[in-house]
Amino acid sequence: MRPSAILAALTSALTVALLAACNWPTYHGNGGRTGVLGSSTSARSLTPAWSHALDGAVYASPIVNNGTIFVATEGGTVYAFTAAGALRWRAHIAAPVRLSDLATRGAPCGNIDPLGITGTPVYDAATNRVFAVAETLVNGNVEHLLASINADTGAFATRRVIPPRGNEAAHQERGALALDGNRVIVPFGGLGGDCGSYIGSVVSTATNLAGVQTSYAIPTTREAGMWTPPGPTVLPDGSILVADGNGAATSGAYDGSDSVVHLSAGLTFLDRFAPTTWAADNAADLDLGSAGPAVTSNGYVVQSGKRGVVYVLRLSHLGGVGGQVSAADGCDAYGGAAVSGSTVFLPCQAGVRRADIGANGSIQLGWQAFGIPGAPVVYGNAVLATSQATGRLYILDPATGGVRTSMAVGALSRFATPALDTGRAYVGNMFGIVAVNVR
Repeated sequence: MRPSAILAALTSALTVALLAACNWPTYHGNGGRTGVLGSSTSARSLTPAWSHALDGAVYASPIVNNGTIFVATEGGTVYAFTAAGALRWRAHIAAPVRLSDLATRGAPCGNIDPLGITGTPVYDAATNRVFAVAETLVNGNVEHLLASINADTGAFATRRVIPPRGNEAAHQERGALALDGNRVIVPFGGLGGDCGSYIGSVVSTATNLAGVQTSYAIPTTREAGMWTPPGPTVLPDGSILVADGNGAATSGAYDGSDSVVHLSAGLTFLDRFAPTTWAADNAADLDLGSAGPAVTSNGYVVQSGKRGVVYVLRLSHLGGVGGQVSAADGCDAYGGAAVSGSTVFLPCQAGVRRADIGANGSIQLGWQAFGIPGAPVVYGNAVLATSQATGRLYILDPATGGVRTSMAVGALSRFATPALDTGRAYVGNMFGIVAVNVR
C-alpha cells in the first residue's frame, strides 16, 4: 500500500475508534492501540460497581465484548463476567510456572511469581473466540500454550504451543496479543533481569490454530525483548509495528535491537528506526521498547523508552538509525500511550504527559500529571490512568492534566491500564478485577 493510502486508511480507522461506543476487544481497545472510547461525557466521578477476587494476580488488561468482560490471571485462568458482575464462565488453561521452576531451567530471574497468563488476551469477532497464552510446564519443560476459547461458553476450541526463539524458560509472554486478519500475533521478551538465552520475537498463527506458524526475531545474538505490555500495533494495511529493547551489541556493528520495527502481515522485515544512542542504551539497559509505538492521525509514530527521549518518526519511512523527524527530552515511558488524533498521552515514569505532534512532525510536550504514571486511556473529554504507588484510578483533564477525581482500586501492577465500556472502566489488580462507574 502507498504511504498516502496508508495515511488515509489510518485516519479513517482512528475516526472509527474515536466514535466507537462499545467493545474493547484488545489492549487499548483496537489493533492501533489508541486507547480511546468516544463519548459526549466529560467524566468527573468514579464510583464502585463490583469487584471479584480471582485465582491469581491480573497483569493483563481486561477486555470487553458486547457487555461481557474477560479477564486473565497469573493463575492460568480466563474468566468471563456480565456487566452486572455475575460470573458467566471460567476457563483454566494450565497450571502456572513458579520462578523456582525457571531457575532450574536456565532462567534464574523474573519479577512475577507464579507466571500464568501475563499478556492481554484478544477477542476475535469472526470466530467468537478469546485467545490467551499461558505459561506452564509440560513433561518438565516450559511451554507457552495458546488457547482458543469459545466466548459464549468458555469451552476450549483448541490449544497450541507457541515456541519463541531460544530457551523457552527464559522467555516471557508479557505483551498483548494482536489480531491481524485471520491470524493471532504473539510477542515474546525475556524475564525481569534479562537472564538466560532469549531473543525478542513475534510469532503468527492462524485463528484456527492450525497450519504453519511464521515468526520474526530481532537479528541480535541475545535479548532485544518485545516485552512491552501493549504488544504489536496493527496498521490498517495489516502490517505491524513492534518495539524491542536492549540487545547484546554494545559497540561495533548495529545488531537490530533497541528499535521500532515495521513488519508485513506475513512478518517479513520492512523498515526500522533506532536511536544513535543504541549502543549506550544496550549497555545501560535503556530499552527503547519499554513502551509501545503510538501512531497519530497525521502519519507519525511516537516512541519513547527508558532513556527519556521522545522520538517522532514518519510512518511511511521510519528512518533507520538516527532517522527521527524530531525528538524531545522529558518522558521515560513504560506501557501503552493513548492517541487522540495528533495528541498523544504518554505513560511516563514521573506521570502521564501530553504531547502534540504538528503536521511537519514537530513535537510539543505539554502538561504532566506527576505521580500518576499508569498507561492512560481516553474516555470522551477525560483521561483515565492509574498509580501503583497509591492504588488509585484517576480522571485527568485532557487540557490541563489536573485531577478531577480518583478512587481506590486496590494493589496494582506497574503496568495496570483500564479497559473501557460505556459508563464503565475495568481495572485488573493484584487480587482480581474491579469495575468502576465513570460519570
